[in-house]
Amino acid sequence: MGRLVNYGRTKYRPPVALADHVIARDRTYRGVHCSRQASSCDLDHHHEWRYGGETNDENLGPVCRGTHVTRHSSGWRVERRDNGDHEWHTPLGRTYRKRAATYPIDRTASARRVQSSRDV
Repeated sequence: MGRLVNYGRTKYRPPVALADHVIARDRTYRGVHCSRQASSCDLDHHHEWRYGGETNDENLGPVCRGTHVTRHSSGWRVERRDNGDHEWHTPLGRTYRKRAATYPIDRTASARRVQSSRDV
């Protein structure tokens, strides 16, 4: 069963299902030079809500509280790329990239098939 991950402009705060989805997808803070767990971060609208940003999985990412506050007051911008990477743009024009989280390959199903064939 699917879950709604795009609330558009109907909600500012992400509902629990959307928050859980973003936290599981990103796993860690999406800023540079930090690997704090996403579950202990704020979920930040990359395109700010006050400027028309929507509450959806593509526009949200976990950031620590300090970065969240600083970003909105200092001119930093963040973009989520199609491949899941996050690009941070400084007021001085520099760009930093945080690679998307990677997940280990689940080999449990193939291991069970190999074991069952040996049991025969």
